[in-house]
This record gives sequence, C-alpha cells and structure tokens, in this order.
Amino acid sequence: MISSSLRNFGPALVLLSGLTFAQNTAPFRSVGSISGRVRTAVDQPVSGAVVSLRQNGKQTSTETTSDRLGEYSFSPVTPGSYTVTAQKPGWKVRRPEVVTLTAGEDKNASIVLEPVAASTSSGIEFDDKPNFTVAGVTDWNNVSIHGSDVSTRTSEALTKDTLALKSGEGASKAAAATDVSKNPTTADGHRRLGDLDEQSGDSLGAVREYEQAVHLDPSEPNYFAWGTELLLHRAEQPAVAVFTKGSKAHPRSARLLEGLGAALSASGAYEEAARHLCQAADLHPADPTPYLFLGKVEKAAEAALPCGEPTLARFARQSPGNAMANYYNAIAVWKKERTLKDGTVSQAERLLEKALKIDPTLGEAYLQLGIIHAARGKVDEAITNYKKALEVSPQLGEAHYRLGSAYRRAGREEDAKRELQLYEQGEKLEAAALERQRKEVQQFLIVLKDAN
Repeated sequence: MISSSLRNFGPALVLLSGLTFAQNTAPFRSVGSISGRVRTAVDQPVSGAVVSLRQNGKQTSTETTSDRLGEYSFSPVTPGSYTVTAQKPGWKVRRPEVVTLTAGEDKNASIVLEPVAASTSSGIEFDDKPNFTVAGVTDWNNVSIHGSDVSTRTSEALTKDTLALKSGEGASKAAAATDVSKNPTTADGHRRLGDLDEQSGDSLGAVREYEQAVHLDPSEPNYFAWGTELLLHRAEQPAVAVFTKGSKAHPRSARLLEGLGAALSASGAYEEAARHLCQAADLHPADPTPYLFLGKVEKAAEAALPCGEPTLARFARQSPGNAMANYYNAIAVWKKERTLKDGTVSQAERLLEKALKIDPTLGEAYLQLGIIHAARGKVDEAITNYKKALEVSPQLGEAHYRLGSAYRRAGREEDAKRELQLYEQGEKLEAAALERQRKEVQQFLIVLKDAN
C-alpha cells in the first residue's frame, strides 16, 4: 500500500522536491548597495559633488560624483558600517551619514550640503590706491564659480542688471569719439575712451581707461563705470573693492550700492550683499531696482537674509500691483515660515496667489506654491502646481525636477522617470547656453601689487 501510494505521488514529490531544491540553491546576495542624493537644505540637487564611502575602522575610501540630479550610487558594497560624506568647493556637508549594511541590503542615504559663508577679505584692498592690477585676460574656464548652478545664474542675472544701470548715460559711439578727440586727457575723456574700447572688444584697454578716470576725478559715474567693468569680466573681488570705495565717497548713490550687492553676491557673500541692497532701498524707497536685486539674492540664498523679509515686505506694500514684489516677499516669508514648529505657511501662499492673480503667467510662483505644498505633504496639490508652472513656463527646468520627485513620492515611477529625464535634458541645454555666453566675455587676470 505504502509503496503503491508513493508510486502514485511520485511525480508530484519529484516536482516539489525540485522546487525546494531550487529555492534552497538560489544565489544568496552577500553584498548590497548604498545610494542616494546630494541636495541642499531646500531640496535642490547638487551635481558634481565628490561623494566618499568609507568603511568604519578602515583608512581607505571609495569615491564617486553626483550626477545632474544629485544622485550617486555605490555597488557592490559588502556588509558593515560605513560613513558617507560629500564635498564640493563653496559647500560644506551638514553632517556625514552613518549607514549599517547587512548582507544583500540596499540602503539610501541623503547628503545635505550647505554653502560656506564667503569671506570678502581676499587680500584685495583699496585705500588711496588699489593694491591690485588687471594684468591681462585669461580663458573663461578658469572662472571660479561659487556654489551651485543657481548661484551662477543669479550672478549672471545681477551682472546684466548692473550693466543696465549704466545704459543711457553715455553718448553714441560717434559722439563719444568726437568728445574724446577734443578732451583726451580729462577724466570724462578717459571714461569715454573706456566705453569705446569696451564696444570694440578691447576690455583690457577699457578697464585701464576707467581706472585712470577715477584717479583724475573720483566721481560717482567714474567709480560705477570701473566697478561695472570689473564685475562684467568676472573680477568680483576687485569689483567689491571699487564699489565699496565708491560707496564711501558717494554715500547717496543707490546704484553703487546695487553694484556692490551684485559683486558680493557673485562671490557668495549673500548676507553682506543683502545688507547693502537694503541700504540702497532705504535711500530711495520708491525705486523698485534695489528690491529686485535683493529678491534675486534672497531666492539664491539657502537661509533667510537678515534684512530681506522686512525690506521685501515694504516693496510689496508699496507696489501691491507688482507680481514680482509679492513673489519675492513670499520667498522671504517662506524661508522663515518653514522653520516654524507648526508649519504654518499661509502668508507665503497668500502672497503667491496674489502674485498669480496679477500675472497668471508667472511660472515661478506656481513652482514655489508646489514647493510649499510638497513640504506640507500635499503631494497631489504640489503636482498640480508644478504642472501649471510648466504650462506657463516650459523652460522652467526646476519644475521638471520637482514634479519628478513628487511623482516618485506618489508611487508614479514612470511619470517620475520621464520628468527627471526632461530635467536632465534641460539642464544640459542650459549649461551649454551658459557656457556659450561666458565664452563671449573675457575674464580678467588679477594680480596683487607688492606692498613693498
């Protein structure tokens, strides 16, 4: 009976035995992986950061570089306790992450970088005479870019805004040439020669003419022309020195303070930049220019700027029909509200909604609304606002990144993958465009003079 029953169940027993054997002999994962993102405190990706993985108790480490999405990965990784950290010029890690990995485990570790407080004491001084000289021009690839792509874009935008403050005060090229031929050795003649040199592409000749104009006549227009020329050609610290000296000589000049704010921002000194821009706004409260400069600096900075929120609030009160006034005020308010324990962000939302009522095409306001909703865990509302941002501003690359992250939180992996790919493509195009623009402008080579 027993042998007969065994014979009847033989095939099933063989199959079951085969399945059990296959399960028992499946390859065992003895190694795992550690991956994650390098980001800022406000969830901006940090690309190009060097990420290090070191097993605790050992001296050697493994390194990789974060990609355009800020993502990194180490694989395979054997079981053990590891420390993950990251570094990038102009940034510091908030704290290294310690990860304990068991056999076959995949762990995620997010690394937060914070900007290093920039110092303006670079050895460049300006007493009676500057202790620096423009020795020549060099290839643009030697430009020192502080921080992230956001700070680079902010620097470019503020430089253009500063240049715009100079427009309209000079004569036409033909008229300038006539004036120079009459008075070639006067301060005004040197400044006009500088204008002609810059227009013809001789930036080295231009900056030397502007400097000579200041030596002959330290007027407000001459200081502004010299400082702006230095800023245009990526000599941020000399520009800071010139604008500082000019501002002391002409304390009622708002545009010298605005140029100083732009130069400080380009060197990463956001708090100091904001202080001078707030001062410029106090000089001429009805002029929107310093507020717009300040708004861009506030947006680029990781933390709330000391005088930013009250000054931008005044801008919004004075210009209730200005969409950008309400938008920049919302940025400053949000940076303070996000640190509150109760998470109240209603004031920032109201300001953004007001900005959008004034200008429904302001994609950045929709983007910021999405950021606020995402921080509050309202993923569906965040997705809606990110999509609206892209409808009115298709070029807004950050919206693709934020939308992809929100889709990932919602479990919509395919949608997330599509948006993150669009973000990467847009970043590559924008980086290429920025590179072309920067190649068009020569960079000054600055040499400090011997104190002896």
